[in-house]
Amino acid sequence: MSKWAYDYTNEELVKAFMSACAHAGAASSGLVIDVTGPYQVEEAHYLKGVLLARLDQQAPPFRRKDCVKTRGGASVRSTDYWGRGVEGKEALTIYRIYYVGNGQWAVRFKEIEHHERSRPRYQAQDFELVESNQVKAALV
Repeated sequence: MSKWAYDYTNEELVKAFMSACAHAGAASSGLVIDVTGPYQVEEAHYLKGVLLARLDQQAPPFRRKDCVKTRGGASVRSTDYWGRGVEGKEALTIYRIYYVGNGQWAVRFKEIEHHERSRPRYQAQDFELVESNQVKAALV
């Protein structure tokens, strides 16, 4: 798997952000037919959040592939209206972490997809890391 954007050097991050913005601009320009347009825009917004987190000196609360569950076993709704709720006992794998600003983070999960839209986002503060022995127990 490729290097995690939060682990990029400053130079790598700026290059990736510039490239994503260029691709998103071309894909959304109407000059070309590019089915990856929505992905390119999504990538540019993701890298913008990585840059803002670095400028705000914020570290993500989780890492990609971390296993999490809701805090206190509560049910949690997506911040996107199309996303399904997450039940308290459900263990989920972090797919991507987004810096929203002002110390706030959002997450998307590997297990939750949407066929017509992007993966729904959830507020990161509603989740906690699952210990490795709890992950094994959940899988059995």
